[in-house]
Amino acid sequence: ALTAAPDFAEAWNNRGNALRDLERLDEALACYDKAIAAKPAVAETWNNRGNVLRDLRRLDEALTSYDKALTIRLDYGEALYNRGEIQWVDNRRCEPALRDLERAAEIDPDCDYVRGYLLHLRMYAGDWRDFDETVAYIDKGVREGRRVVEPFSYQSISESPADLQACAVIHAAHHEQADDGQRQPHLHWMRGAYM
Repeated sequence: ALTAAPDFAEAWNNRGNALRDLERLDEALACYDKAIAAKPAVAETWNNRGNVLRDLRRLDEALTSYDKALTIRLDYGEALYNRGEIQWVDNRRCEPALRDLERAAEIDPDCDYVRGYLLHLRMYAGDWRDFDETVAYIDKGVREGRRVVEPFSYQSISESPADLQACAVIHAAHHEQADDGQRQPHLHWMRGAYM
């Protein structure tokens, strides 16, 4: 496709995704940059660029890419989630992380792990708003086999050995898919692709 159309932004983006899956991060970044040069107003490409920059530990540049994605598309839950994660996990900035994760949960409440991650961060900050309702939502999600919380976070709210085991099985199955090249959206792996 790129031989026939060297400015085909979607192909550059998808090639970047494939290279990222192969952990050829510098090559993936170059592809995202070519996609952006050809078509700069695509939020998914900026989000993907942010993901690979995070993988490269170029965190300030990753945040800038997520910011750009969000100027293009204000309701882009994945970019909010990814930016929120860097804000908390890498930079220990609780308030901006909470704002981003709350907005991501509003936009896409069923986004993998967002509700569990948000509850975990709220607990860390001593913010008990909607605690019982959120725990009930998470318990129900685990019992339905959905990716609503990660096992480590779930240990702080569940006293049910059966639910804790179910959560671990769900999480392990998710990572088995990632190991098979079927990487799913999840914390470090959120990425948009063209359909």
